Amino acid sequence: MARRPTDDALIARLAEMNRAGLTDECVPDLRDMLRRRSSVLIARAARAVVTLQAAELTSDLITTFVRLLDSPAKADEGCIAKVALAEAMDALRLPDTEPFLRGIRHTQMEPVYGGTEDTAPGLRAQCAFALARLGGVDAMLALTALLTDPEAEARVGGVKALAHRGGLDAELLLRMKASSGDSHVDVTAECLTGLMAVEPDRSVEFVAAYLTAADEAIAEAAALALGESREPAALAALMDHRAGAIMSPGMEDAVLLAIALSRRDEAVDYLLDVTADDTPTNAARAVAALRIYAHDTAVAERVRSVVEVRDATLASDAFREYFS
Repeated sequence: MARRPTDDALIARLAEMNRAGLTDECVPDLRDMLRRRSSVLIARAARAVVTLQAAELTSDLITTFVRLLDSPAKADEGCIAKVALAEAMDALRLPDTEPFLRGIRHTQMEPVYGGTEDTAPGLRAQCAFALARLGGVDAMLALTALLTDPEAEARVGGVKALAHRGGLDAELLLRMKASSGDSHVDVTAECLTGLMAVEPDRSVEFVAAYLTAADEAIAEAAALALGESREPAALAALMDHRAGAIMSPGMEDAVLLAIALSRRDEAVDYLLDVTADDTPTNAARAVAALRIYAHDTAVAERVRSVVEVRDATLASDAFREYFS
């Protein structure tokens, strides 16, 4: 009787499959791998199913996913395999919400020094993206519940999934979450970024209000969300805020960088004016913000010319640091 291949041999076989592409021999081999106990092997096999577009193995992905959900934590420590399986099912456009609804509600407590911790927030976040794609009442209820998940990673995942989904329902939930606040800055930051992606025209005023947030990290996040949207109205809001607000050095840096991130011609002109005419410190900050254009020969040459005419030590030092 032939011996069953070892996990190491199967991992080597995976590398061969990924190089050679999908063949008739791949499907039974991948099916065998998905039935193994090694979570690392299962995760790699799931990714190979996607790479090879072996859609006939979708039911095997589901079976393995459910098996691991029902198994003790030690069967898949850190949820390595379950995350890969959820990602694979979503990548293959599985139309069934049930596996993802189970995944988004899954918690997995594992021992750590001094107690236990939940290692499944990444899984819940991954399932959120699939449910955002699929939609439906149950999916949206699960996504809404995820916004109050105990783990910040899961909440961030829920916010990102809603932003990816788009639409009025996502916009309303993101506004609600941003307005209600969160103990983790990244969650609020993702809400503001998501709003500028989902509905920029309606969101500029809402997001700009956070430029004066008491928590400077949130104010900086609002600035970056506005800048990264590249919307003309968002750029105008940043310029207006800078003209009328007294800001800390950190916030000044964030606003100038956000202006640069808009990647608009008028933003470059504005920052060059700051370099030419503002205080030496702010001139240097503007040069630092323009560093995102360091590989744009035309813009870099304009910065060089303004810095040379200004002949200010701080601006010159900043130019040498970021453009040399």
